[in-house]
Amino acid sequence: MVFKDYCGRIEKTAFFFFSRERGSTLLVGLISLLFLVLMLNRGVYLTLYAASFWGIFLLYAHRREIDWMFALKTACLPLLFCLYVAVTPGAFFKDMPLGETMFLSYVLGFSGAFFCGRRFTYAVGSLLVGLVAAVLLFLVRGFPPEMLWNGRLALFFDHPAVLAFIAGFVFLYLMESAAGHRPREKALLLGGSGFCLGIVAFCASRGTYLALLVSGGFLTFVAFRRYALPVFGAFIVGMALLFAALPHQSQERLLAAVEHPFQDRTFVSRQPIWDAATAGFEASPWWGNGLRSFLGYHQRFITENAQSLAAKYPLIEKKIANPHNSYIGFLFAYGVIGAVLFLLAVAPALWLSFSAKDYFFPAFFLFYSVYGLFDYPLNRKDGILLLFFPLGFIYGRYIMETLQRRSPAQAQNSP
Repeated sequence: MVFKDYCGRIEKTAFFFFSRERGSTLLVGLISLLFLVLMLNRGVYLTLYAASFWGIFLLYAHRREIDWMFALKTACLPLLFCLYVAVTPGAFFKDMPLGETMFLSYVLGFSGAFFCGRRFTYAVGSLLVGLVAAVLLFLVRGFPPEMLWNGRLALFFDHPAVLAFIAGFVFLYLMESAAGHRPREKALLLGGSGFCLGIVAFCASRGTYLALLVSGGFLTFVAFRRYALPVFGAFIVGMALLFAALPHQSQERLLAAVEHPFQDRTFVSRQPIWDAATAGFEASPWWGNGLRSFLGYHQRFITENAQSLAAKYPLIEKKIANPHNSYIGFLFAYGVIGAVLFLLAVAPALWLSFSAKDYFFPAFFLFYSVYGLFDYPLNRKDGILLLFFPLGFIYGRYIMETLQRRSPAQAQNSP
């Protein structure tokens, strides 16, 4: 009883300082800050913890407004997957930090659906603000070499592919948002998406190019039906112009990948990595091995099979932290059971998005799937946050809208 009274006093004090409106405003601010620091690659985990815990507090504070049995039954599958990753049955608790980040990102998106409302768009728009700020800093500092990677744009990230991945997310979000706005707002959103396309181009990330071509084409034809061909044509022309503006070295690298994809140095170096991941999956097909086990497993694999690998591959990298392929890597990390859980978590969100005629998440998941042919973003904070945050938002939005539809009916049926 003493503990219950103590919690009650804390709750009353919090409500005195933070009404629903103030609490929602703070949540929008924290989400905006999270996306801003993500672009600067500074303080991401600290901000994610702060925003997620505030979102959890708001859900607790307004718990009487939510049918929690319905909410848990509807949104439990992603939570089960997060728990599965945290426990990592194939290597107990090896991937707990990854599962924790997935959970926090999912809960933040879920709470954002309940409390951010229309301001949610402005919160996510802070990604574009952060991207513009990073580019301006790059220009003001006079193109510092530490913000480049072998002549390719990287800004505050360790590799251009990470920057291209985030810029691709923003591009798709702005493109989808533009479809439902008035002409002036649409022009601003399409201008922002064009800026993001330019960032992707100067990252010279070939996997992102292909992922953006496929997902951008899909989004154009579902969101801009009446103007699909002109918009897609403008997209292709823009990509061609940006390609022409690339340094000669980046142009040669991209052309080589198109002309001789199986002789490309990156493709050749990835094959022994994929062999190691495949061997790990075959050794533990049901539960997997845990993603964070891959570094040690890969080193053992190339040491034990050094002679046969040297006969097959001219280039073998020694220290690799992830499988550089989401499909093989996912099976290595979490096995068949983890893959089934993940698909069961994502499939309802895709269906709900199509039902609501909101095509951003399907487009981004398609982008994620193609990008995953060449990389494994689920071991990075940006890859986890940008997938599980919208996933939580879609589930939260569906639950909120369902409860809102129920309320008038319950009021009419009540005596």
